[in-house]
Amino acid sequence: MTTTPMKRAGQLIAHLDTLHQIRDVRQLLLLQLVMRERQDQVALFKRHEGAATLSLIGAQLSPPSEQLSHRAGNVSAAELLGQLQTASGIVGDEVAFSSGQIAAIVDAETLKIEQSDGLARLDAALLGLVSKLEQQDVSSVQPAATAITTVPESQETAEVGDSASEPEPAEGSSQQEDDAPENASGEAGELVADLPAGRSARRRA
Repeated sequence: MTTTPMKRAGQLIAHLDTLHQIRDVRQLLLLQLVMRERQDQVALFKRHEGAATLSLIGAQLSPPSEQLSHRAGNVSAAELLGQLQTASGIVGDEVAFSSGQIAAIVDAETLKIEQSDGLARLDAALLGLVSKLEQQDVSSVQPAATAITTVPESQETAEVGDSASEPEPAEGSSQQEDDAPENASGEAGELVADLPAGRSARRRA
């Protein structure tokens, strides 16, 4: 049975919670990466009128920004703040997290996902999809391979049939062909011999 991209994606809907947890951890890993590259020690979040900003404090103080941008990806300060507050239980409109706190939260959330039944079910679903795709690839290659191998056989059979249908020369045919010029010359001689007689007969008449 052939599966379409829509069907394959639909099979992952039941695993959205696990996928969202993985996404959240990856976004925190992005924050860790930026702080490590900048040698920052503290991430300061401020929420005001529904919007959140992030300032990184370390060797240099970054200006408040609503978006954390990096070549590896982008994430909003509001999303990072929500994930850190949910994981740590720390609330407030102005919150600071040290690099050590962020690393501990990332490790704890990663371990929670790895030990969850949801990740095991997601892994089984992905392995099932990979197996189906491999079966589709094999079934699509087999007919093409069969066509390639049967074409020479059919051609060979046709060539054998053509050679078998060609008639062999009958015995004595070469002798008949050799005698043909002699017969033709004899018949021509008889016609030439008869020709004067016919003309003389007409003259007497």
